[in-house]
Amino acid sequence: MNKNQRINALNLLRQDLSVNSTYWDDVIYRAMSMNQWFTEKNIRHALNAISQEMLDPDKLSNWSDQYPLIKESKNIGLIMAGNLPLVGFADWLAIFVTGHISKVKCSEKDNVLFPAIIERMGQLVPETLPYTNIITLLKDFDAVIATGSNNSAIYFESYFKNIPHIIRKSRTSVAIIHPDDGDDVLDKLSNDIHAYFGLGCRNVSKIYLPIGYDIQHVMKALEKNSENILFNKYKNNFDYNLSIYMLNKISFYTDNNIILIEDPGLFSRIACLHYQWYDSLEDVVTDLSTKMDEIQCIVSSKPITKFDTIKPGYTQQPALGDYADHVDTMQFLSNL
Repeated sequence: MNKNQRINALNLLRQDLSVNSTYWDDVIYRAMSMNQWFTEKNIRHALNAISQEMLDPDKLSNWSDQYPLIKESKNIGLIMAGNLPLVGFADWLAIFVTGHISKVKCSEKDNVLFPAIIERMGQLVPETLPYTNIITLLKDFDAVIATGSNNSAIYFESYFKNIPHIIRKSRTSVAIIHPDDGDDVLDKLSNDIHAYFGLGCRNVSKIYLPIGYDIQHVMKALEKNSENILFNKYKNNFDYNLSIYMLNKISFYTDNNIILIEDPGLFSRIACLHYQWYDSLEDVVTDLSTKMDEIQCIVSSKPITKFDTIKPGYTQQPALGDYADHVDTMQFLSNL
């Protein structure tokens, strides 16, 4: 298959996602039964984002045309994470579009959705099947893309040190609130915080607030998005963290859906959000500049000098060129 044929196959998959409810409803319910964090809403959100941003043929052509055609197809090992539904899809897509062969090791937490996508695309276009091998033991590869925790990244770096690789570690996202940000900005930011229960690297886990900003405006916005607390596993984390903060007499704000803690750290617990006061944007820039290897997205309603930023409400809609960890996956694959 040439590149245009592969893009056409992806477009057929895109169309199937919107019309073949029988197949995809069954896939969604099977995925839900395997991982309780994968709710129907979150799975459908992931599938819709993929369909709109990553399977559109015009977007795929414009994106892939920026890179040279590969000279030789190679075997690419792909170790997927499982914190969100189909979180490794973008890496597989880059491998497939370039024309390489992927050897995919799915996470045990997400081993239904991706195999179903490959199976369905193979039914639609059988010629696509040789491009993807779903395996349990990774071997016989020319390069690797692996995503995991900081601890697993240490192992990956050592194990794959002699071959071309991209190793993704734990990251999170932050938001900068400006003095004149109103309810409209905060309402959009609420989704960046709450989506997928806050489990993804593109979820905002910390906000920077200008000194004097009424934090109750933040609480009011967060309160509008209270669906998470109805989910048992999220509520268990909320109750546990709330009791820990109370026992340790740590000050906090809560709307009985999320807990706001003043903390300089970037990574917050499930059902928690860190905040930090700032006097000037220069202070925020200085602080973030020392932590960029831990940050996936910086959310801001206004441009911030030295940083690429994302408008509030858009962290969970990454475009094809929004590469994880800011590493150009297509360039890596094209140069092998």
